[in-house]
Amino acid sequence: MIELNMPTLEQIKDNASKLVPYIRKTPVLPWEGALKDKLVGSETDIIFKCEIFQKTGTFKLRGALTRVLSLTDEEKKKGIVAGTGGNHGIALAYAAQLGGVHAKIVVPKTMNPLRRKAIESYDVDIVETDHIGQVMARMDEIVKEEGRKEVNGFDHPLITLGQASLGLEFIEQIPDLDAIIVAIGGGGLASGVACAAKQINPDIKIYGVEPKGADSMYQSFKIGESYTLPNGPNSIADSLSAPYAGRYSYHVCAE
Repeated sequence: MIELNMPTLEQIKDNASKLVPYIRKTPVLPWEGALKDKLVGSETDIIFKCEIFQKTGTFKLRGALTRVLSLTDEEKKKGIVAGTGGNHGIALAYAAQLGGVHAKIVVPKTMNPLRRKAIESYDVDIVETDHIGQVMARMDEIVKEEGRKEVNGFDHPLITLGQASLGLEFIEQIPDLDAIIVAIGGGGLASGVACAAKQINPDIKIYGVEPKGADSMYQSFKIGESYTLPNGPNSIADSLSAPYAGRYSYHVCAE
């Protein structure tokens, strides 16, 4: 059973300091020009938090490192396993290499070949499923079969804690943000960013965006609990196609 307590701002800051030796402080850039003015108006400032320049290419490294750095010696011996559409797998493979831990990464056969190649560049074992909707179930099977530690990419307090460092960093860079728009797959990033941002500025607005074909968080908000897509995700946005909204992630986002 996952404890549903949210990380405090003090815990978020403490963890962020531990990540400093391993991650980049990514830049923020304003959106400028005629197209921006036409779409949102010249009076509105749009600032991008460019996590694409993070090591491994995404924010996922923040949560993956937080999980790996928390492993016990016994857990390190048994190894870890993760299911992924790509970005979490790349980040976890890199984090596992830093931590001296063997990782198994479960991926769909249809995953982006560049992401697949990036995962293969690390010393990990890759396990395939036919489609993205099967990766989490296969991950759970490997946990039972081999005793490895599951490192879910979105539904764990330490993942939220790690991703919260992005929200903290963004507001430190741009203190007067009125709102943050954040993508949602399973909810790890949204829960972390919202948790940090709302504790710093309770008036800030957080908007989550997800594909219509993988709208598990939207459905969760409608029914008041974590929702699983009955027919699995159906979207070309594979990195945002979690089969369910994480129970912990949903709780933090709802709070």
